[in-house]
Amino acid sequence: MKPNVSLIVSALFLTTLASRAEETAVNAPASDALSMTVTTSRERFSQDKPVKFTITLKNTSDKEFLLYDVNWDYRRISVDIDGKWMAQPRMEVAIARPRPKIEDSVALAPGKTMKFDFDLSAMIIWEKDPKTPNSFSKQIDRLPPGKHRLTRKHTSRMNSAEGKYPHPHWTGTIEATSPEFEITPEK
Repeated sequence: MKPNVSLIVSALFLTTLASRAEETAVNAPASDALSMTVTTSRERFSQDKPVKFTITLKNTSDKEFLLYDVNWDYRRISVDIDGKWMAQPRMEVAIARPRPKIEDSVALAPGKTMKFDFDLSAMIIWEKDPKTPNSFSKQIDRLPPGKHRLTRKHTSRMNSAEGKYPHPHWTGTIEATSPEFEITPEK
């Protein structure tokens, strides 16, 4: 009787996946091992001036872990503004996500942070359509005068590239909202 090669390959693949999932579950960082803050550079901005903000990710655990795709994700970040608008970077050309590689997973040591700085004025701001969830009705040039908050939701998952990783991946979703800031009319 001839061995069924595809059955053997499938069994090996499933064994590898099960082994990796078991290893991940045993060594996975706690869901609260990663914290995130969103801060603005000032409390008040003139409508005609740049609105700078920073997103900071911090390892709050006592173990090093990996974050997959964090550098890719933060090149194309989106932030919610007051539940009314969504801001995204301006892109000249759509960039396709390259195939995952082991080096796409970045280590974050205990107590260490990763910071990402942005200028809201350089982003496209879309007004959300109140009648249709997750859709946008029009683009606006800048935020209107008033008090606002930025909210960022960060989701991290396992890297799908095959290989040996030095640390487990942090997986999950966290959300942070900035302190209130004010946009004043142009001077």
